[in-house]
Amino acid sequence: MRYHANATTNCKQRQIIKESSDDYRTLANQFQISLGTVHNWKHSPITADKSCVPHTIHYILNEYEQQLVCGIRQMEWQSSQDIVVLLKTVIPQLNKTNCYRTLARAKLNRKPESKLKTKRFRRYEPGFVHIDLFYLPKLNGERQYVYVAIDRATRMTYMTVKPDKSAISSLEFLKEVVAFFPFHIYRILTDNGKEFTLKGYRGRYGKTKKIHDFTIYCMSKGIEHRLTKIKHPWTNGMVERMNGTVKEATIKRFIYEDFVEIESHLQRFQDYWNYYKKHKVLGLKTIPEILREWHDKQPNLFRVSYYQLPFTTL
Repeated sequence: MRYHANATTNCKQRQIIKESSDDYRTLANQFQISLGTVHNWKHSPITADKSCVPHTIHYILNEYEQQLVCGIRQMEWQSSQDIVVLLKTVIPQLNKTNCYRTLARAKLNRKPESKLKTKRFRRYEPGFVHIDLFYLPKLNGERQYVYVAIDRATRMTYMTVKPDKSAISSLEFLKEVVAFFPFHIYRILTDNGKEFTLKGYRGRYGKTKKIHDFTIYCMSKGIEHRLTKIKHPWTNGMVERMNGTVKEATIKRFIYEDFVEIESHLQRFQDYWNYYKKHKVLGLKTIPEILREWHDKQPNLFRVSYYQLPFTTL
């Protein structure tokens, strides 16, 4: 039972007042209340406090706008401030206050707690790239895979669809990654899958001493190839989280007819992520803005001048 903040009696006392045959003054002295209070509870049909909530609540945002705010929140779990920045041109009356209240009514104001305790990544210069892959749903009995690479410092991402997760496909993807990022890559982090390493591989004659083609190519480019601790996928948590973000925005929300359509949608999502999205972790800046800041501070990190990049004209 919830009582009004200024209530002077409880439900049990009110019931006694209703059933008592004593006069008003005696009851007022007994419970140390006013005669008006005794009169009110004597003639009230209930003993509970009435709700102060109005029968009709008028919201600044209409039902469609509220659904839009909640939908974006569920897609990427962006903060209320990020949502306001993203939708300000579409919903001019949206602000941080009514955005938060909309999320609170839908019970989306708090982000679900992760079961694992995570730590913040150390700050690194551009060039520390996390690589991983995930599989796509089967279409016409065929399975394909999405390779994903994300830079730790700038959050710049590159991904592509491959027909398998073989060593050949991994090496092709690595070459595409080196050509895609405008800065020099000095370190790559992957898991211990056979598509990336031969560590722990046992053949007929025991452990092999061969070096994986993926690692050999890294060495030829002066790139350090690091591996995560076995059975510790959160060590490569940045790209694992990126995999989840990509799947939530694509294959978990839409039905595709073929892999060409999936690849086209992934490309559009990649362009939005790399060139237009304002990232909270980057101080609500886009990736090109962060790249420009790094280029102005340390141009030697880049293999291509920032001002020669195609997205600078967007």
